[in-house]
Amino acid sequence: MIYAGFWLRAAAYVIDYVFAIVCLTLVFLVFSIKDETGGLASLLSICTMWIYFTLFESSKWQATPGKRLLKIRVTDLSGSRITIGRAAARNLARILSGLLLGIGYIMTAFTDKKQALHDQIVNTLVLKGVPNNDFAFDQIDLENPIDSSVVVTAESSGRKRQKWVMAGFDSDGRVIRISFDFDDPRLLERGIIIGRDSKTADIHIGDASISRNHARLFRLDQEIWIEDLGSTNGISISGKLLSSQGKSLLPSRGTLTIGGIIFTIGRD
Repeated sequence: MIYAGFWLRAAAYVIDYVFAIVCLTLVFLVFSIKDETGGLASLLSICTMWIYFTLFESSKWQATPGKRLLKIRVTDLSGSRITIGRAAARNLARILSGLLLGIGYIMTAFTDKKQALHDQIVNTLVLKGVPNNDFAFDQIDLENPIDSSVVVTAESSGRKRQKWVMAGFDSDGRVIRISFDFDDPRLLERGIIIGRDSKTADIHIGDASISRNHARLFRLDQEIWIEDLGSTNGISISGKLLSSQGKSLLPSRGTLTIGGIIFTIGRD
């Protein structure tokens, strides 16, 4: 997981604030609302911002337009989408972050997971990258893959190959697809290495969240396993974090997070 830092989050907030205020101003103009004291405008501004952030951050975007533009998203501690209830609580907790000259916001620059005070209260993270909720897995062509990262072997004895496919988005929003055959001999030998180093990795992914040698896919009997090779940003399987240098059975369906990329897993 790659955490979004203070300045990136601040820039997204400025974009969202301007956008929300412009929308509110248009509402006042369209409905010819007059506010002599400014009290109504202040109240509507607070309510608008709370609804705006709550609805967008709990949506399939997991981000407001400002965050989406800067390619960051709000998640729970496992990197998954948050509920509308948690989003509502998170944005109420912003009030506490804004007290004492905004110290709760400044905490983002100094905490390990770049969490503001309101993130710590409701257990949320702000991560770099876009979610893969919009990804249509059934659009992947298993017979003629056009993957950016592909491992292919010849068919054995005319028997239909069992192909595994994983697809997700990198931090720039580009689709990353990985495919490999169950009968690939490397799975029974040293394994198939996934990493950023194009010289040593069998599956090369150039995203900054991926370590030089991040993970190893290998086969035990009739099952595929994945091992963390001491990566910096870790591996999660269906939201559960794998320990550093730990191993886990790879499910035939579900999600696999490698670094900052969330892959949807499928098997033909």
